[in-house]
Parts: sequence; C-alpha cells; structure tokens
Amino acid sequence: MARAETSGATLPDDILRGLSTDARVLDCGGGVVAGRSAFEGTWVVGHPVDLDADGRDDWLVEGRHRCLTGTDGADWWVYSGDTGSARLVAAAGRAQAVEMLPERHGGFRDLQLQAKQGDLTLRYAAGAYTSVDPAAD
Repeated sequence: MARAETSGATLPDDILRGLSTDARVLDCGGGVVAGRSAFEGTWVVGHPVDLDADGRDDWLVEGRHRCLTGTDGADWWVYSGDTGSARLVAAAGRAQAVEMLPERHGGFRDLQLQAKQGDLTLRYAAGAYTSVDPAAD
C-alpha cells in the first residue's frame, strides 16, 4: 500500500514532463509563472509498483506540493509502461492511500483508493483505470 510516509523513488523524465502539463498541477497557486508550468519534481513522490506483472516498474505518483495535498489526502496519478514511454492510465483523484488489490482485470491489478468520502475501486479496461460501480460488482 502506498502512503504519504513511504519514501519515494526518482520518477522518469517522461512522467515528470506529463505532470508538468496536468490540469491539477497548472491550477495550483504558482503552478504557472510567466505563462509556463512551474512544476518541479519535488511537488510529487513516486512509488514504483508492478501493476501488470511484466517485471518492470509502473508508478503510483503522490502529490506532495501544498496544493496537491490536504486534510483529505493527496492527489494521485497512475503511470504504466517503460521509461521513455510511460503513459497515464489514471488521474486517480484525492485519497489518503492507494492499495493494490489481488484481483486483476485487463492484466492489471485493481486499485483501491482510501478516500475521506469512502473507498473507491479502480479497474483497468480499454487502456485506462476507471471507477467500479459497487452495485454492479
């Protein structure tokens, strides 16, 4: 389970570039300076995980900048793929923690966001994670 107190790892440059244009980052106070993204790698922490059992790192990315965190947790993103070709598979939203569940769909582990308003399960399908309707499960 990834939590705020977990130490992070250095994120690949392609993920950092992607985050520099993310709407939540740009909407931060100070997120844009002189018309350019002011994002820095210290605004987030990366948690390497293997979501698809391919033996390579995927990434849970946790917001750390004051505008990407709050009493309700941190903003989270999920990236999959090799260094240089990582792709965003979930802009997961705000949660206190993200847990990898044992169940798999589309070859990827399900994720559970532990959020202030209640837990939310994300399931991989058609190239991205989407929330699961508990009534349909």
